[in-house]
Amino acid sequence: MSDKPRRRLGIPSSTRSVFHSMESDGRYAGDSQGRIEVRLMLRNNPSSAEIPSLEQACEMDEGYEGWSQRFGADSEDVAKVEAFAKEYGLKVESADAGQRIVRLSGSVSDISKAFEVRLYCYKLPQERSCFGHTQDPSVPEELEGIVEGVLGLDSFPLGRKMSQAENGSSASDVLQTGVKPVTPKFFPPQVAELYNFPPEFDGKGQTVGLIQLGGGFDEAVLKDYFTFLGIPESEQPEVVAVEAGGKNDYDPTTVETFEVMLDIEVVGSIVPGAKIVCYFGSPNGYVETLHAALNDTVNKPSIVSNSWATAEILMTSAEMKNYTKLAAEAAAKGVTLFGASGDYGSNISASASQSPLGFINNLALPFFPSTHPGVTSCGGTYLAAKDGRILNEVVWNGLGWLLATKPNRLPENFGATGGGISIVFPVPFYQKPDEVKVASNFRWVYELDQVAENLDSPVVPAVPLGRGIPDIAGNAIGYQTLVFGTAPDDLVSQNGTSAVAPLFAALIAKINQALDTRAGFLNNTLYNQLPPGAIRPITRGSNGAYDAHPDLRWNACTGLGVLDGQSLYDQLKKVSRKRAACVS
Repeated sequence: MSDKPRRRLGIPSSTRSVFHSMESDGRYAGDSQGRIEVRLMLRNNPSSAEIPSLEQACEMDEGYEGWSQRFGADSEDVAKVEAFAKEYGLKVESADAGQRIVRLSGSVSDISKAFEVRLYCYKLPQERSCFGHTQDPSVPEELEGIVEGVLGLDSFPLGRKMSQAENGSSASDVLQTGVKPVTPKFFPPQVAELYNFPPEFDGKGQTVGLIQLGGGFDEAVLKDYFTFLGIPESEQPEVVAVEAGGKNDYDPTTVETFEVMLDIEVVGSIVPGAKIVCYFGSPNGYVETLHAALNDTVNKPSIVSNSWATAEILMTSAEMKNYTKLAAEAAAKGVTLFGASGDYGSNISASASQSPLGFINNLALPFFPSTHPGVTSCGGTYLAAKDGRILNEVVWNGLGWLLATKPNRLPENFGATGGGISIVFPVPFYQKPDEVKVASNFRWVYELDQVAENLDSPVVPAVPLGRGIPDIAGNAIGYQTLVFGTAPDDLVSQNGTSAVAPLFAALIAKINQALDTRAGFLNNTLYNQLPPGAIRPITRGSNGAYDAHPDLRWNACTGLGVLDGQSLYDQLKKVSRKRAACVS
């Protein structure tokens, strides 16, 4: 490596603000010779067209290969990155111009020198630790503008699973105590039937991608669950694991594995003919896992569901920028993105307990990536049904709802639907600003002021009025799942909006199969193209800072309401026919 001084340029907005408020244990991680991997996200080829906006991408029809050819990185840019890696003694694990990503590995010391960033060890709650940095990484001047983000320079655990096991207990508690729920019980196909999902389609020929930031699945347990539901072994879904910074790590004593099994069993029991691909990433790998799914030319998922979430302000602007590009890519490829809105109500106190940013415990802040305009955000309801008929449905707020009705009993249905107003993303083209403003009671103004006051440099510029979530909602309580053992003895009831996202992912798999197409980006259809009655509004309940009532078309608890599966199918069939007529 040359000793000649060279001008270096910082990669802006790549520092996680949380580290400015954390206590380092004094160790400089650069002294360690342990190896780590970083992923460099590159710009798209400067000689090609600019990556389209989300609204523009919705009008495109790009195949997996077509997008890479049009918007991939320049091969010369990749060569410059490879030369940089060689100079600093880093190994090029893979380089893909089409995917705009180069994976490098090396000792912590060499990585630190290459990007001129000091990686320190930091303390986390519950005697955990992670590494991170408080200054933006930099690259030599010849890489100016080429590297848009460096992922993997911190291990802060962002991914929180959005589901609650019985009584809000930990997974190990459920294993040890065998506590049984008293909340309503549903198997996923029962909820699909109540929501009028087209029954004649099983998802054959479709691939549903599931983002997983921890945990794993056990094929034998899944087989037992599907068999118990009456699905013959020959007709059970194929479940595949793809490593995208993480791996299939099945451990039934962890909450992460509970999440993975819930996601798979919701989708697989409703559309057993579909292929299910779990993309396993690192605990903060939102960008990498979605990137892997959208560039999986083997499985080519048409739907990607994410049941993991974190507070927006814990993300970096560089991550947001790259996620925005991926959301446009998904829309252009016809991939529908779903995200869980959260299980902690409007205030993220329970989730924020992992974060040293204590001030956010008192704020009504929504969860990313559900807040991204390219994602269909899924909130939760409390559903009461009998004999295949819905009796009542209100905003899911386990704590408030059950304490109000049965004040002397600890709520088994712990948790509440997430929802609120983004402080990162402005109101998107498909939402009406006035509707979001009225439903928010202007609460977001206070949150913006508090974030700006408590962070030296906000993660992103404040927006005048942000995107409202969720978009739609569905039952979030009483899902009967099998995480370990055999059915029916070891069935476990799980609650959470993390069940709602895969629930509607299964609906789109049915519709895609029926129409032999890809529904793609849904939100504009949901807000502006569905006939009356296609979405049933939820008009009772609260998630804390926000309320649902009959005067609101949209609210920050359950969005537009509960989607009727058959109505969406009928509408998308009309659109598909019109498109076919135009082509012919």
